[in-house]
Formats: sequence, C-alpha cells, structure tokens
Amino acid sequence: MNRSLRKALEDYLAMPEAEKVTLGFRAACSEDYRIWKDKYGKNCPARHHAYNYLLFRLRLSMECRTINGKRKVGVRLNDLPTGRETVFVPTGAFALAESGCYQPLGVRKEMKSSYKKHVLKKARKEMDSSWKQIYPHLLVESVKGGTSFSDAMIVDLKLNVSEQHVYFLYDSSVNAIKIGISSDVQRRRIQIENQLGIENMKVVGWVPYAGQKLEARLHKLFNHLRTCPERGKEWFRATGELKGFVEGLNQTAMKAEFIEEAESKASRCGGPVVEAA
Repeated sequence: MNRSLRKALEDYLAMPEAEKVTLGFRAACSEDYRIWKDKYGKNCPARHHAYNYLLFRLRLSMECRTINGKRKVGVRLNDLPTGRETVFVPTGAFALAESGCYQPLGVRKEMKSSYKKHVLKKARKEMDSSWKQIYPHLLVESVKGGTSFSDAMIVDLKLNVSEQHVYFLYDSSVNAIKIGISSDVQRRRIQIENQLGIENMKVVGWVPYAGQKLEARLHKLFNHLRTCPERGKEWFRATGELKGFVEGLNQTAMKAEFIEEAESKASRCGGPVVEAA
C-alpha cells in the first residue's frame, strides 16, 4: 500500500460511522460510482466495492508538492497537460554587444511547459553566480577607486522592455544621486553637467533597456530620500542605503529579482531596502 492510499485509509477510519454510511449511500447512487465499478470493480469482491470507491475518491482529493507545483495525488504526471514550448535557457556565458552591454548567451530548448519554471530558475541562478565572478574583472582603473563601477553592464532579459536605460548619476557637490532614463547615458551626463554648471559627475550604475516603468518603481522605492527639489524630483540623498542598492544591482545578473526583493522588504518592514555597509 503506497503512502497516499494509506493516508486515505487513515482519513476513512477516522470518520464517524454515520458519515461513512452517508458517504457509502451517496457513492452507491452516483454515476461516478457506476463508472468506477465498471472499470475497476472486477478487481475486488462486490462487498468491497463501496469501500474501495470511497478510498479512491478520498485519494483524489489529496494534493502533493512536486517541482512543478501542487498536483492531485490521483493524477499521474503523464496525465497532466503535455504542452511543449521552446525556451531560451541561459548558459552562464556572456557576449559584449555593439551597445556596450553584455548579453547573456544561452540555448533554445524544447521542454514540457510544466518544467519551464524549474529549469529557468536553476539556469538564472547559475548565470547570476557566473556574473558575480566576472564583474570584478570588468572594472575600469579610472573608476575603481571611486565608484567600483564598470560601464560594461549586463542586460536582464526580464527588464528588456524599452530603448531607454535607467541610470544612477552621482553628484559629489551635493552628495546626491539622480535616477533617470536616457537612450545615451553618457551624453545625458554631459547635458546635465552643462545645465547645472558642474563637472565630474559620475554614472555609478545603470540598468540597460529597463525604461520608464522601472524608473517610476525606483522613484517610489527611494521616495523617502528625495532631495534638491530645485533640480526636480529625480534626485535622492546618496545614503549608504542607496549606494548599497546600486552596488548590489551592478553586481547581480538577476536585476529584476534583486529589485523585487528590495520592494518586498520595503513594503514588509518599512526599513532600508539594503543595509548600509
């Protein structure tokens, strides 16, 4: 007797007698019971039909956890929908594109739709681990001492929704970071320097092709750090919290998950999204 059948039997034996009689009566009068009896009844004595049918029904009501999520115990994996699709699976390698961003390399695999979530979760974790090992070697000497930032940034396919990049621009004169969007980040930096009459601003991070939606999410996330109202609504105090967030964002390949985790932490406890170093 397997575990699910044993659990069904335990549930049945724990029922009051009156409930057993009621269930047995309903079973004997149901169309499902007649169908079951025609299909499986010949495998057991007639006096045990109602009893075995009740165990069968109790078993079907149970659920078990699998890598593909919850499913009914009485439903075999092969009986589930067998839709297949072709999925891009990252390999953990990267290539430098013409845009100056690193693109994750991968292979297209055909698989059951039910396997997709599990396979991608594992592959993206391996890609993130690989990026964390590669990133320190991409740092440019001119910015190593100040910002620990590399212009060569990875594209997160989950955030690849726009032609514009989200950037973090640091102004040491007011110790503030501007969170904005532009299709050409370095040209935008020069424009802002000219507008404000300030030199040596630094782009300390950017998220390729993430667009206005992510910009709005980040503005909301760091709303409590807004500063320099005379410059507009896109400047935020460069606290340890914000600097730690930008540094962590630069070093992860799974930027969408990193941002979602920060948002979840902020809404859950109202504390800083990243602890200051």
